[in-house]
Amino acid sequence: MTTKLIPLLVLPYLVYAKIFRYMNPYHQISISLLSKRAKAIVKTVNTKAELITCQIGIEITIRAVWTNSTSTITRIYLRSAQDKSFSRNLDDCEIEHVDFQRFEGRNLDIAESQKWRNVSWRVKDWVDHFRDVVNKTEEFDILRFGEGSHRYDVKSVREIIGRFQQLTFNESCPEESFHQNVLVSFLPVTKQLVLTRDPHDNEIFETVLRKKFDSLEIGSRNIFHCTLNDLLKMRSRCIILNRALSTDFIEGIKGNLNQFLKLWIQNKANRNLEYMKIVSNEQILRSILEGINYQRFAGVKEQRTFIHSKNVFSMGSTRAKVNYKKFQGGLDIRRCDGKVGTLHFDRRGNCSIIQFFVWN
Repeated sequence: MTTKLIPLLVLPYLVYAKIFRYMNPYHQISISLLSKRAKAIVKTVNTKAELITCQIGIEITIRAVWTNSTSTITRIYLRSAQDKSFSRNLDDCEIEHVDFQRFEGRNLDIAESQKWRNVSWRVKDWVDHFRDVVNKTEEFDILRFGEGSHRYDVKSVREIIGRFQQLTFNESCPEESFHQNVLVSFLPVTKQLVLTRDPHDNEIFETVLRKKFDSLEIGSRNIFHCTLNDLLKMRSRCIILNRALSTDFIEGIKGNLNQFLKLWIQNKANRNLEYMKIVSNEQILRSILEGINYQRFAGVKEQRTFIHSKNVFSMGSTRAKVNYKKFQGGLDIRRCDGKVGTLHFDRRGNCSIIQFFVWN
């Protein structure tokens, strides 16, 4: 005896909508590609992702993560151009094939996968579809430029990607001039910026420092000499300085951070600041506190929760964790206008971590 197959979408809406809700996001997205109607249905029942990122590189990679630890990765593979002497319009690139994969938990093994060939869609069609179906907003959370991204015209990338929260670069992303072009084009619409190279090498470093980002993160394998003048120019709400590997840098930041905190107490340094984090490889507590009046938080073991006014992706791995930090203890200092800041010192491995929280 054979059972006759019934097309899913001919069933009453309440029936197939319930079926869709029990599907995992991977299968929902797969069905959304069948037709415009299927896409519209998936949009109404789909559980939106907690994080969606887009990486521009040799291929275009879109990653979405859900709260149940499910994640999907879409890789759009582009045919190589014979003439590599100029920047290509990204949307003019011919698609070779598209891989769509599902992962469960932190296991990097592929749970399910599909491959589509002879695809008639352009790059923008794929990007728009996935952003539209899985995202809670009309923007990517993180836009990342990786290896091979210098092949594409920067303006065409901006037109395809549209809005996003955080701009960052992989350390494998070459071409300093390309970094410059990306920053010139994207800075006006960038809310959060992560730089993986010494920004002093960039001609628009002053613009980067003075722009009021929700978050500015600078981390480099090379020596990053952050001066007091640099700190005073920064206007961002959240500042993260990573990988201070140079002894000269550490010696310098001791005095610079000490002076910065003294000026902050006088309300003469970055009134926008809500959170600052500096990572070094030495313990520098005493030097930073020299000449500063502070009060040790009484409840040393009591957990404190700091809430940032913006969703800062450098503070958390998904949207559910991006605007708060939990910590214990700390040293409280008071600004002349009554606002309280807390210094917190921690050590992980060989790294010393200094955090400064400004309470609203």
